Amino acid sequence: MIIAKFIFNARHRRAWSNPERKIQTLESFAQTEIDAGESILSALPYVDNPRLRKHLERHAKDELEHGYLFSAQAQKLRKLQPNSSSIYKKPDKLYNLSRFKTSTELNSHDFFSGENYEKLGEITYVAMLNIAEAKAEKVFSKHHQLLHDDPETFKIFERILKDERYHVSYTGKFLTEWTNQGKTKQVKKALSFAKKARLLNSIKRKSSKVGEKIGYLILYILYFTAIIPFAFASKISRTKKGWQYPVKVSQDLKQGHSQY
Repeated sequence: MIIAKFIFNARHRRAWSNPERKIQTLESFAQTEIDAGESILSALPYVDNPRLRKHLERHAKDELEHGYLFSAQAQKLRKLQPNSSSIYKKPDKLYNLSRFKTSTELNSHDFFSGENYEKLGEITYVAMLNIAEAKAEKVFSKHHQLLHDDPETFKIFERILKDERYHVSYTGKFLTEWTNQGKTKQVKKALSFAKKARLLNSIKRKSSKVGEKIGYLILYILYFTAIIPFAFASKISRTKKGWQYPVKVSQDLKQGHSQY
């Protein structure tokens, strides 16, 4: 655990390493939370269970509010850094989750899109929410621990973590209720399906990263092994510009090629 925590801190501390990186990370988290809220809202028309609908309405409201809190903090920090764009212009790929949307069914928060609620059913949908929110709580908790030197952002994460714990709690209670009602197989199957879908989406994201890096590597290799050598060779064999002295032709060659 200590080694895993050290690796996480070493890898993710760079997200908060300078003002521009911090702003971009907050903006990325904001978009992720907004996507999650909108996804849940799109599922509400298909929810028949009044209790579940009530919880999902609050859940969607929480996610959208999280997005607003992250976005507002990013805007506030950007105003304090008028020249921040010159500090770090390249987007922080690690947290720009939206660029890895490789599935039409899962969004960047690993939520099934609302349109799939009717097809999947409430048990699978709630199982997915439970797994995704448990992961979000774990990730946000670790980032929360990295922000002791930024009290304002620290408090935002502290507020959001309370909501994430509620999301894990209510989804877990519904799964427990269904299990007690004799739907154990359905719950286990739903959890297994949600975990597999999440794992597949994670593999696709990582494959996208690896494919991008391999593409860059191939381009670099071609540049140095093909483009530059051929360009240099063509430059050497190129005809010189300017006045060129006429080639002298021997007298014998002239006579041999005479038309008379």
